Amino acid sequence: MILAATQLLSPRLGIIHAAQAAGLLYAGHNVFYASYSYPVGALSDRFGRRGLLTLGYFAGALASLGFLAAFYWQLDSIVYLLSLFGLAGFSIAIVDSLEGALTADLVSDRFRGTDYGVLGTVNGVGDLVSSVAVGVLWSAYSPMLAFAYGALLMALGALVIYRVR
Repeated sequence: MILAATQLLSPRLGIIHAAQAAGLLYAGHNVFYASYSYPVGALSDRFGRRGLLTLGYFAGALASLGFLAAFYWQLDSIVYLLSLFGLAGFSIAIVDSLEGALTADLVSDRFRGTDYGVLGTVNGVGDLVSSVAVGVLWSAYSPMLAFAYGALLMALGALVIYRVR
């Protein structure tokens, strides 16, 4: 997201100011992330985790589609980019808060440590594979294709979380 914002803002602001603005946008992302994490956890205790986790993945997909649109239409609005960073912060607040909580709901006490280890391994390998894939798509083709790939996989993840019991 920082690279995307820097590339989008560079023609208008220059590379130095664009990179500074992108860093501030990411700080905004972290503010959104921190401010949503606790309420999301509380809502999941009250209304359930699966639907909220699905929402989190769909929010991530929407943020990716928003960045795709920003590259397609060369949108260099700080307000627009801040809204995408905020949506991504909302998404990650949900995902980080609820993946572990949903895992705890689904596994037995006897193997909970092992199951958390599996979750961490799957997330780590998934982060590596997705980072390489997005980097290759971005570098070899375009940022739009990279964000389309991210949006597609997050939307598929949301559907799997929602549909598989």
